[in-house]
Amino acid sequence: MDPTVDARAAALFRIFEYTGALGNLPLPVAIATYRTLRASRNEWAVGPFAISVTQLDTFAANADEEAFGWPLAILLDYPDEEWLAGVRAGAAAADVFAARHGAKIRYYCTTMPEGNAARHALSAALAATGDMPVHFETSISDTSVMRAGVESIYSATDRAGPRVRITAAIDATTTNAAVALFLAEISAGPIRTRFTAQQPAAMTNGDTVGFLNLIAAYEFGTDLDLIQAILDERSADVVKLSTSGLSIGDTSVGVEALTHMRWSQMTSYATPTIDTALTQLVDIGVLLP
Repeated sequence: MDPTVDARAAALFRIFEYTGALGNLPLPVAIATYRTLRASRNEWAVGPFAISVTQLDTFAANADEEAFGWPLAILLDYPDEEWLAGVRAGAAAADVFAARHGAKIRYYCTTMPEGNAARHALSAALAATGDMPVHFETSISDTSVMRAGVESIYSATDRAGPRVRITAAIDATTTNAAVALFLAEISAGPIRTRFTAQQPAAMTNGDTVGFLNLIAAYEFGTDLDLIQAILDERSADVVKLSTSGLSIGDTSVGVEALTHMRWSQMTSYATPTIDTALTQLVDIGVLLP
């Protein structure tokens, strides 16, 4: 599917980062699952393979030439290390791995430091990661923590540019109101955002905000109330993604707007169950079976 002419591809191209290896799934099983996804009809929607820096040796032992060519997202944190020391050690290990195996690392991921030293810590972490984009994960369920994280990201972006990015984790405790407030907070200027969800939802369902709702909120959410309304919408006939564009009622955007939004704002949606996300898109008529 061509993202330059099809709005579905523009909205969803390489959006799904695969995080199966970061959970309880054995790494060889995660590798096999990702290989199957990349060989599927909708491989164009499959993004990087996420892996912890502590798993790189195991990955190398189980990978073949094809797997070494996959795009990778590297989680830098070492569990027993102080945060900044872990980031520095993780980035160094990832550099050695990439040089040894010709691996294609797309970006790093790490947690967001908290407290008064957060801005200095971000600067130090960015200095340790070269030119690689880095996603810093912050809580969006805790308003004060979220706002402090966004403020730190904006400050770091002023110094280091667009390689400074944010990860927003969506889990069972994350309300649509919290997501709406987060999107309103980052509307002052583009921040490239990676969302994570253990249980993906194409459209908002139960307590889980839909990734199509998120895309629509970026495109049409001009204020907090409207963002909230878009995130709460549960009908794929209202938030509608088709070949020609994304629409809500009589308002629509096409390929160009969706491509720009994905490049500058919502860069990825990370989940261990990409197959579930793709099945949901088929069920609501966005993709063919």
